[in-house]
Amino acid sequence: MNAHLGVFQVMDFTEITQTGSYILKAGPVSSQPFRIDPDTWRETILKALNFFRVERCGAEVPGVHGICHRDWTVIHRDKRIVINGGWHDAGDLTQGLGNTAEAVYGMFSLAERLRSRDEDTMLYNMLMEEGLWGLDWLLKTRFGDGYRNEGAISSRWTNGIIGDYDDLTSKARNSPLANFTACASEAIACRVLRDRDPRLAAYSLKIAEEDWRFAVGALTGDSREPGSLWTGAFDSDNVEHDVASVGILASVDLWRVTGKQEYADKAAGMAGIILESQANERPDWDVPVYGFFYTGPEKDHILHYCHRGRSQGPILALVQLCDAFPGHPDWMKWYSAVAMYADYLKTIAEYTSPYGVFPASVYKNDEYISVPESRRESFRLQVLQGIHLGKGYYLRLFPVWMDYRGHFGTILPQAQALANAARLRGDPAAATLAQHQLEWIIGRNPFSQSTMWGVGYDYTPLYAPFPGDIAGALPVGIQTRGERDVPYWPVQNTWTYKEVWSHPTSRWIWLMRDLAGPALVEGKAIGTVVFRETSTGRSYTVESDPETRQFSAWLPEGTYRLHGSEGDLTRSFLPTGRYYLDLGKDLDYGVSGSTTPKGDVTIRLEATGTGNHRFELRNDNLTITGSPKEIALAPGKTGILEWHGRVISKRSPWFAVIVPDGDLAARKEATGSVWNE
Repeated sequence: MNAHLGVFQVMDFTEITQTGSYILKAGPVSSQPFRIDPDTWRETILKALNFFRVERCGAEVPGVHGICHRDWTVIHRDKRIVINGGWHDAGDLTQGLGNTAEAVYGMFSLAERLRSRDEDTMLYNMLMEEGLWGLDWLLKTRFGDGYRNEGAISSRWTNGIIGDYDDLTSKARNSPLANFTACASEAIACRVLRDRDPRLAAYSLKIAEEDWRFAVGALTGDSREPGSLWTGAFDSDNVEHDVASVGILASVDLWRVTGKQEYADKAAGMAGIILESQANERPDWDVPVYGFFYTGPEKDHILHYCHRGRSQGPILALVQLCDAFPGHPDWMKWYSAVAMYADYLKTIAEYTSPYGVFPASVYKNDEYISVPESRRESFRLQVLQGIHLGKGYYLRLFPVWMDYRGHFGTILPQAQALANAARLRGDPAAATLAQHQLEWIIGRNPFSQSTMWGVGYDYTPLYAPFPGDIAGALPVGIQTRGERDVPYWPVQNTWTYKEVWSHPTSRWIWLMRDLAGPALVEGKAIGTVVFRETSTGRSYTVESDPETRQFSAWLPEGTYRLHGSEGDLTRSFLPTGRYYLDLGKDLDYGVSGSTTPKGDVTIRLEATGTGNHRFELRNDNLTITGSPKEIALAPGKTGILEWHGRVISKRSPWFAVIVPDGDLAARKEATGSVWNE
């Protein structure tokens, strides 16, 4: 194949789906054994959890260290809290609220999914145990007035005696980003602990609601001390954008466990910051790229991340809003923003084909002016090494960086964003592209090396001077050499690119919520149901219960043609998804759209089945007439409906979602634009 990166020979083994261990052999050369298995990612989850177990602070880790850092405290006015616990963050002994809270959320999120589908009890219990360890740290390192420990840097062991020469201290801070981040983890903890530990669930909810109010108060100025300033948190200048994203996540999670309208209202209100920050118009560049985000509604600076990314934030927030509030008047705006960003990721990933690893971001050639003077020339040259899109804009395959090199912390959040968008849109190809980011890390890279220690083949020692090499550890990631924009993975074992950091591993676990495991398809049918996957041709046969008509099947992700005695259906199933079908009632339909150069749009629906059906059309960037529409279907005949409308802004794509019989889960999408026609 001819690709932007060069000419490649690509082997496709899609049709091989039988579970087992395989070896590829070409002449005298043989590969190492590898697995084809619906649970192929499970080993990486177990080892990632092992990494966190070894990185525990404040507990004895046999063979690594004893109980540690009992003289590590956070100070707030005249108060002090011992903050050992949680996990050491890196190859050193640093702690951080952001990484800890996200790890807790990811562990509980995956555990919640396992429990909802009644699968893998052992893994569920391991996730809960480790998640509870991190939750305890979040709950104990706060002062109850909005101030809490946000993190502290350490590269030494201490003697555990408070009051002598080697004590470690940090200063508490009060920021909405920190409190919203903690709140989200505490709220999901309430959900997953309600049956397991009702008292801890109730306490987690109490603290989550308090932290939410502290965050909202800090945003409005209600909780600040006179003369105090809030300058953001963690390691990012993207304050407004990040706060809105995690604030929505926390608010929706609280709404789910309490049902209180104020949380729903705040979540929907903050969504405007994300929507207004998106590049939603096609630019007049030579290579027009759009759908990415700016740091705020002013759109002065494109949103970049280096080393530790949070690009999953806005998409997770908007998907959560779509899931939680399907009847909200802004639902279609949220949906189209997610779809536009997903299309952006799919577009830029073509530049790294056949690897499909996500490029970092779009940069402008004058951004170097705002960086420290000693780094300006390097920053400028790095931008110019990217792919010129026109008008001074460049697409960098790797981030523009200074000290902190390594891109796993940027591609994994992008993968998480796309995996969630894939679920919202019912897009198996997007889910596959998200998995390519995992494959890049585990060995599908130009170096043919797995970078997760203890997993796969040819993994190298990582920079972990304190804990040592840990099974399941991930480094900061593959870097570039100098100002170039090509992958570079030298043998030297040094920071930061080969340094062990917790955030790639926590992202890995969180991503497994959406990518690790087959689809669960349940429903009703009479007799035998045959599922035929359209790309591989492989068939799966399921027998329904003769009395209840119930059936259940675990299927690999893909698009399937279902055949039963009551009719045929075409459905797409994504990894880890759960679906319900009734072959006696479900109809089969397809949607397409066309756009004229003048902006006239036709949306066409073709349906088969029986009985009367009602189709609602939701849309964005369209004026449309005649929704909803009804149709009477007869066996063996195709019913056709059409909607006609006009594009509002010709510089933006349009999106439409068809909802049959009020069932939003059975929705299908049509999209288009004036320029594509």
